[in-house]
Amino acid sequence: MASRTKIKGLSAFLRDKRIELNMTQLQASRALGHSSPQYISNFERGLCEPSLETAMKLCELYGIPRKQLYEIMVELYQQEMSDKIFKKTGRRA
Repeated sequence: MASRTKIKGLSAFLRDKRIELNMTQLQASRALGHSSPQYISNFERGLCEPSLETAMKLCELYGIPRKQLYEIMVELYQQEMSDKIFKKTGRRA
């Protein structure tokens, strides 16, 4: 299960990209084949992460280069690991 920090970082990024396009959650959900805005809302509120397949579809829908999404996800994962590893000592990598 992903950490809340990782989910919130990714969810904020996806939310901001959708908003930049003046797209509603309902419009984004429907573009992905869902009838309810709840599908997108769950990602944006940090309740869950999109699957890798859905993340790739969101890249296409929002015009996000796949490399950018990859770099964001790697950075978030590195931060999560650093927080876990150095939590007891307070040191950073």
